[in-house]
Amino acid sequence: MNIKEKLLTPNNYSRPQRNLTDVLGFVVHWVGNPKSTAIANRNYFEGLKDSQDTYASAHYIIGLDGEIIQCLPENEMAYHVGSENYTDQALKLLSSYPNNCTIGIECCHLDWDGKMTDETYQSLIELTTYLCDKYNKNSENLWLHYDITWKDCHRWFVNNPDEWKKFKDKIDNYLKEVDDMAEQMSKYFVDITEKHDWDGNGEAVSNVDWLYEQGLISGVGNDKFAPDRSPTRYELAQVMYRIIEYIESNQ
Repeated sequence: MNIKEKLLTPNNYSRPQRNLTDVLGFVVHWVGNPKSTAIANRNYFEGLKDSQDTYASAHYIIGLDGEIIQCLPENEMAYHVGSENYTDQALKLLSSYPNNCTIGIECCHLDWDGKMTDETYQSLIELTTYLCDKYNKNSENLWLHYDITWKDCHRWFVNNPDEWKKFKDKIDNYLKEVDDMAEQMSKYFVDITEKHDWDGNGEAVSNVDWLYEQGLISGVGNDKFAPDRSPTRYELAQVMYRIIEYIESNQ
């Protein structure tokens, strides 16, 4: 998952810099503008500081190619579910002003039905799984804009409730996989677990992380290190070269 941070300029209309009171849920939206890009929607939020007639923003925007732009820090409030009236469910489980306790995710889409590309959909799965895991939540904490204010948003999921249920089931399945990897010890590699802690105090794993931080070793992609695979002669040569270069640069 590649998140590009392009934070909005602090202003009253899209980034008021008010802290969230808590994180109680994650709200999925559509941008309502077919084939528009993530950066274009981010720039729309940015421009509200100059127009000064609309309050709107979100924490994340997912583009048609699956790119993710972060517009606001997660601990700041976004204007994404403001309304004069809220559903009973939202009032009960969130607050009387759900903006102050939810993180908003905008999705780009192909048409007025709200159909997403496969790339957008996959990034939405990855981002919501990441957020649920980070804040110790699950699919019960996922909301559509529609669930909070009756607004026709995210239209694809609103009109296809079976797809929304399928999406939430996917999130729970991914979270189960995350739980199964709870023994992971490395800060960077998901496949380094307790079984690789041969010295019994975590130092062996922290040494791998330190070498990675110094640029002396690398993973094999997708946050994997392949700790049980034998290195090739080429990989050994690369590591030796990096070590020599590191020593010389620190003399």
